[in-house]
Amino acid sequence: VISLCEHAGYDLIIVESVGLGQSEVELDQAVDMFVLLVSPGGGDDLQASKKGVMEAADLLVVSKADGELLNVAKHTKADYAGTMSMLRPKDHLWAPRVQLVSVKTRQGLEDFMNTASEFHDTMTRSGHLDAKRGRQAMHWVGAHFRRLVENEVQSNPRLSTEAEEAKVNVQRGALSPRMAARSLLNTLRHSGDGEEVH
Repeated sequence: VISLCEHAGYDLIIVESVGLGQSEVELDQAVDMFVLLVSPGGGDDLQASKKGVMEAADLLVVSKADGELLNVAKHTKADYAGTMSMLRPKDHLWAPRVQLVSVKTRQGLEDFMNTASEFHDTMTRSGHLDAKRGRQAMHWVGAHFRRLVENEVQSNPRLSTEAEEAKVNVQRGALSPRMAARSLLNTLRHSGDGEEVH
């Protein structure tokens, strides 16, 4: 979808992901800048259980920074700023920042856009953005390859049966994961029928 938008001529593409977990870390392999949006007062649980997502963030935005929640938002910002200062940056040219934003009052929106522009300019001038996109491309080569292999295993009756048997044997401790994988690979090698995969 991102590639389609790029080819259509869009120069700013926002990818939204709901929830937290591995999908957000994986999302970092598809975007130039990873922005983590959090609500005021919601920092403790996230900091305790989602450290990987915070490590992926280039910018953390505390939303709803207005009205009765303004002071809470400021405390949340301070908490996150302290935590993120102890995390190792993904790139030595950019230290992740924490900012306040209010959609209601529009406070902080201009700062957010300026930070995004600064990030893009810094990474582009240094060549780090092109390098990141190259690494991302290779990541997706591997991801697509693994998906093709998994689809082949599921669609091939012989492979599917052997995979289930291997799963049972591994769970029973009768077969090591490494040997199970090697056995499936050997079966896959000898099960080709010459058809090209699309």
